[in-house]
Amino acid sequence: MTETYEGILLQPMYRKEDAANLPFLQSLPGMAPFTRGTKTLINGWEINVGIPIFLNKVARHDLSKGNLIKYCP
Repeated sequence: MTETYEGILLQPMYRKEDAANLPFLQSLPGMAPFTRGTKTLINGWEINVGIPIFLNKVARHDLSKGNLIKYCP
């Protein structure tokens, strides 16, 4: 385990069982208590428009190497 500066303990890998009893699992994005964000998703998807071409190329390269990172414009 690793402890962050804020004192949060992080495990190297999480499994489905680790999230089974989290209190916010039934909440929706954009709804109180806002633990899943303040924006409501459209049909379950977040729409990002206008990602620059070079960022798209970087993301494709990184994904081809196995990096699973969310890129934001």
